[in-house]
Amino acid sequence: MTSYPLWFQKSKREPMKTLVFIFLLLSSLPLTAQTVEIDSVSAVNDKAVVKSIAKKEKAAKKANRQAEKTAKALKRQAKLQKQKLQIDKKISKDERSVKKLQHRLIERKEQLSAVDQEKMQLKIAKANARIQKNQMKLKKLNKKG
Repeated sequence: MTSYPLWFQKSKREPMKTLVFIFLLLSSLPLTAQTVEIDSVSAVNDKAVVKSIAKKEKAAKKANRQAEKTAKALKRQAKLQKQKLQIDKKISKDERSVKKLQHRLIERKEQLSAVDQEKMQLKIAKANARIQKNQMKLKKLNKKG
C-alpha cells in the first residue's frame, strides 16, 4: 500500500476526494483574480465620480465667490449713490439760501449801510464757496463711481 502524508491519513478521506477538493479550490483562484479586476474597474469609476464631485464643488465655490464680489460691488455702489444724494441735497439747500440772501440784499440794498452790504456779500460768497466745495466732492464721487 502507498504511504500518504500524515494530513491525508488524519482526514480519513479518500485521496481522490481530497484531490478533487484541491482541484476545485485551485480552479476558483482565477475567479478571485477576476474579482480583483472588477474591483479595480469600480475603483476607477469611483475615482471618476470623486473627480466630478470635486469639480462641481469647485464650480460652486467659484460661483459663491463671484456672488460675494457682486454683492460687495453693489453695496459699494449703493453707498456712493447715497453720498451723491446727500451732497446734492446740501448743494440745493445752499443754492436756496444763496437765492434768499440775494433777494434780501436786493430788498434792503437802499436801506442798509455800506458795512451791512459787505456783510451780506460775504455771506453770499461763503455760501457760493460751500456750493463749489460740495460740487467738487460730487465730481470726485462721480469719478469713483
